[in-house]
Amino acid sequence: MEVGFTLIAAIIGLTVWRWAIYTQPGLFVSAIYLDVAILTMALAGFQGWLGAELVYSYGVFVKRAGPTEGANGEADSKDGKSNHHH
Repeated sequence: MEVGFTLIAAIIGLTVWRWAIYTQPGLFVSAIYLDVAILTMALAGFQGWLGAELVYSYGVFVKRAGPTEGANGEADSKDGKSNHHH
């Protein structure tokens, strides 16, 4: 899915459209323009949701952290064994 490129194209299109409305006397913001702007905002929200879903659910482009210290001061490891020897 090329959501990012579609979003950029929509923003550029809205910018050019708005500039044309601003510079041409007699033109005004129509309901169609507002509908396209609302759809563009919805697309931006979808892109944000999709990015969060990819990062938080699937770990896309997330580097795995090393072992962390548990509550008892021992390092956690993948197999559940401590790295400290007593």
